[in-house]
Amino acid sequence: MKLYLKQKFFSMDDSFKVLDINGKDKYYGKSESVFPGKIFRLYDMKENELAAVEERCSEFGSKKYFIHMNGKQVCEVVNKNSFFKERYIAEGLGLEIEGDFFARRFNITRKGNRVVVLNKKAVSRGDCYEIDIENESDVINALALVIVIDCIREAREVGGGC
Repeated sequence: MKLYLKQKFFSMDDSFKVLDINGKDKYYGKSESVFPGKIFRLYDMKENELAAVEERCSEFGSKKYFIHMNGKQVCEVVNKNSFFKERYIAEGLGLEIEGDFFARRFNITRKGNRVVVLNKKAVSRGDCYEIDIENESDVINALALVIVIDCIREAREVGGGC
C-alpha cells in the first residue's frame, strides 16, 4: 500500500495530510507547541485521533520522541546510530529504522523483515514522503514513525538542540 505524506510549505502550524495513490485524503495531522517541545497529532478523516508523537527535550539538551495511542505511551524512539549508519529502535513497537538522512531513504523493519520503505521527495510546494507499507495493519505505526523521522531531519537541518 502506498501513501504520500505532504507537508504544507511555510505553514505556521506544521500541518500535513496523507493521501492515497489516487490523491484522495486518507489522514491529516497538525502540531501544537507544548513547553518544552511539540506534539504532532494524526487523525483520520472523521477527526478521530489515531496517534500522537511527542517531541521532548531531555535534561541534556537533546530531543526524545514518544508515540502515544489511545492516550497511552506505546513507544520511545531510541537513537542507535553508528558512525556510518542512521539507526533507531522503536521500543515498544518492535520496529527498527535504518536509513540515510542525506539519501532520504529509510527502511523500517520488524525482526529483519521489511515493513515500510520511505522515500523523501522534494516538490515545489513543500516536502513529500512516499510511504510503501507492506501490511495495512502497520499503517498508523508507520505514519507515526514518519513524523519522528521528519522531526529528526528538521532538527538536524536547523541545528536542533532544545
